[in-house]
Amino acid sequence: MGIVEKELLVTILSLAVLRAADLAANWESRMAAGSRLEQQGRYVDAERIFREALAQARAFSDGDPRVVTSLNNLGHVIYLLGRYGEAEPLLREALARGERSATQNPADLAPVLNNLAQLCRATGRPDEADSLLTRALRIWETRLGQNHLHVAIALNNLGQLHEALGRSDSEHLYRRALQMCEQQKERSDSVLATILNNLGAFYAKASRTTEALPLYQRALEIRERALGPNHPDVAQSLTNLGDLYRIEGWYNKAETAHLRAISILEGTFGKENARLLPPLENLASLYLQSRRRTEAERLYARALSIAENTWPAQHAEVTARVERLAQLYRADGRKQAAIELYERSLVNRGASSPGARSRP
Repeated sequence: MGIVEKELLVTILSLAVLRAADLAANWESRMAAGSRLEQQGRYVDAERIFREALAQARAFSDGDPRVVTSLNNLGHVIYLLGRYGEAEPLLREALARGERSATQNPADLAPVLNNLAQLCRATGRPDEADSLLTRALRIWETRLGQNHLHVAIALNNLGQLHEALGRSDSEHLYRRALQMCEQQKERSDSVLATILNNLGAFYAKASRTTEALPLYQRALEIRERALGPNHPDVAQSLTNLGDLYRIEGWYNKAETAHLRAISILEGTFGKENARLLPPLENLASLYLQSRRRTEAERLYARALSIAENTWPAQHAEVTARVERLAQLYRADGRKQAAIELYERSLVNRGASSPGARSRP
């Protein structure tokens, strides 16, 4: 090879290195920007940036760990937007790629396991969620130490799952997560507020309202300060506080909290997103107690419409709302409307039963 050829080869290799470095820098910049947008509750904007980052990551080698990270972040933000069917294949691809990659750091798999577990819990698969969360917890404890913030996150999520399953260790898991988070030198306000909120919800369900109220109030104060007044997490705190106010008979405060929560969520997700269901239905319950039945019916009907646009017709989330609205119509003397809903419920329950499945 002559001198000219050698110089040309060096130039080509140098350009390739520079282009690779530029691509890597662009990917890192997009991931950082997407994460900031997600933290701000700007999930639609975060989705767009994470999609761009994933497209860039796929230009790296097939086993590059940045593909796993990109898939995980995009899948999680789509989950936060309530589009579970789109989120799951992204998270499952991230997990499959990470598990078969020889260069993947096991600690990088834990966020994927955690996010997929959250999705499984939200879509009614608690056993799989438990297995995934337990695996994530073990990885974080082994790789990061038993007092790391990520361990507190996993314990909090396990507490939520075990509470839904009726297990007796939920309060212990929440309290352990809270203690761990409080002891962090550089603790995360958003994580702390989430744990406070979930422990408060546990106490509220157990009718321990005097213990729940200060936890809810502290979570709301932290979220408003750290995330701003219009973040979806602020809406969650307002929803929980509003329901506690209803239980205590403070109806005006409850209505104000729920209406503000609905406004925040509509501004972030639109008017047909499943994230609206808790404040809509809590406000409907408040109106029923206040003998404002027409307003309650309207909200319950809207909740049913959202559920039907989110889950299949035979899903328990839909069936429960069909039957609740039917019962309300029946109590109000709207016999024909009630019969139509009860018939829909029977059809849905039949479609979801094992005996109703088509034979091969």
